[in-house]
Amino acid sequence: MLFHGQPVAVVVAVTLEAAQHGASLVQVGYDARQPATDLREADPDEPTNY
Repeated sequence: MLFHGQPVAVVVAVTLEAAQHGASLVQVGYDARQPATDLREADPDEPTNY
């Protein structure tokens, strides 16, 4: 997740009703992590987001 409101899933369906049902089945989990605000403390193995 790079920013608030970023899309995290896409549902493709033949009808609107099928798409709404599919969207209701989507479950998203997040792992909260502290941001690195100092380059000396940043983990070099973590990806950098620009």
